[in-house]
Amino acid sequence: MAKQNPLPAKDPAEEISLRDLACILRRTWRLTFLLVCLAVLLATAYIYFVPPVYEVSVQVLPPTTGDLAIYNATQGILADKPADARILREQMGDEIRNTLLQPDEAWNRFLAVLQSGSVKQQFITEYHPAGAARDATPLTLRRMLDRNLTVTVNKGGALASARVTLRGTQPDVLSERTIQYARLALALGRDMLLEDLKSQLRVQNDVIDKRIAALREIGRYQRDARMVRLRDAITVARAIGLAKAPENSPLIVVGDDRAGASRHADGLLYMRGYEALQSELTQLQQRQNDDAYISGMLPLIEKQTRLAHVDIDDMRLSIGRIDAASDVYVHKVAPRAMLILALSVLASLVLGCAVSVACHMLAMTDSRRS
Repeated sequence: MAKQNPLPAKDPAEEISLRDLACILRRTWRLTFLLVCLAVLLATAYIYFVPPVYEVSVQVLPPTTGDLAIYNATQGILADKPADARILREQMGDEIRNTLLQPDEAWNRFLAVLQSGSVKQQFITEYHPAGAARDATPLTLRRMLDRNLTVTVNKGGALASARVTLRGTQPDVLSERTIQYARLALALGRDMLLEDLKSQLRVQNDVIDKRIAALREIGRYQRDARMVRLRDAITVARAIGLAKAPENSPLIVVGDDRAGASRHADGLLYMRGYEALQSELTQLQQRQNDDAYISGMLPLIEKQTRLAHVDIDDMRLSIGRIDAASDVYVHKVAPRAMLILALSVLASLVLGCAVSVACHMLAMTDSRRS
């Protein structure tokens, strides 16, 4: 087995002790000081000439029950339930959750819209992002918005909130754009809920119009049938010379058989006399509207009238509220002057020490060779 050669011993002269290092740094302090000054000068120039970057944020709070009161009252009208939410709760109990729009549900819809691509696309279309070139393409603007926009959601129950943050170099413009983005998301979420309500209203109006048209058609058919029976009864009454109904002969049928009673009354219709029958026939011929005589028509007309006065476009509805107390928070995030200066001084000190030691080692190597 071959013997391994031992490692050569190090020359003590090649090692640098802490005392030697301190002496080296003391002799070359001017070089280190010069490097520190140069680093501070460059860092100051960077801080001064590089545009500062700001973060502007606005806080949005969930809606209250009062913000949804008119919306829920309108839903009650569409569902033939009391418009007063308090009465609706008393009458329906736990079923109210399936009927009324709850603040949590409205808030979740807003959060879905807040981070959706539709609100971002509309924001780019209506409001040019701050700091973007005027000739930038929509794709470039979208990428810039995705890079600079941050949405933070705090799901803290009663302390729930959402914070919209935009990053850029123009704090004044950013403040406006941040509020505009939050308002745009609120408006889009509100429009979605109102569009759902409009769809329900259109369906209700269509159903009621069809039911009213069907009842009026039935009413016209019943009026025509009544006029035919009256003409036949007048012919019979004239044939027997019965001008007026005989005394003490009321046409009253007692019993539970309404269909049989109606047939019996129609069979004795001529007993009223042709004068009364002619008067009724004339009145039916001159009648312009049968609504008051059609069973079930008045409730439909009442509901149709209520729905006609529902104005959804001007409805007061809010699915979130911009926190006026916090307003807009502006925070400078870059450049961080103190951090940059501290790192530049530290880097220059390390570089100065490294250069001083390197120069000393080179000097020792040259002295040994000579």
